[in-house]
Amino acid sequence: MLKLNERFVVDAAGEPVEVILSIAEYRALLGRLRELDAKAPPLPSLAAWSTEFRLALAQAGYNTREQILELIREVKREQLADRLAR
Repeated sequence: MLKLNERFVVDAAGEPVEVILSIAEYRALLGRLRELDAKAPPLPSLAAWSTEFRLALAQAGYNTREQILELIREVKREQLADRLAR
C-alpha cells in the first residue's frame, strides 16, 4: 500500500480545497496509476458501449425515445433536488 503524507489547504470555511504532496509521493502515485492502467481491461468501443446501453435501457422498459427522454428528465429532477437539499 502506498503511504502518503498529504497536507491540505483549506478555504475560509475550513473545507479542504487542495492537497499538497511531496514530489516523491506524487511520482509514486503516478507509478501506481500506470500499473493499474496496464492491468485494466480495455474499454469497449463507443459503438459496442452504445449497443449495450440501448439494450440495458430496453430491458429496463425504456423502449421509445419518449420513455428515454422522460427518464432523463426524471434524473435531472432528482439531481436538482439533491443539489437543493445540500
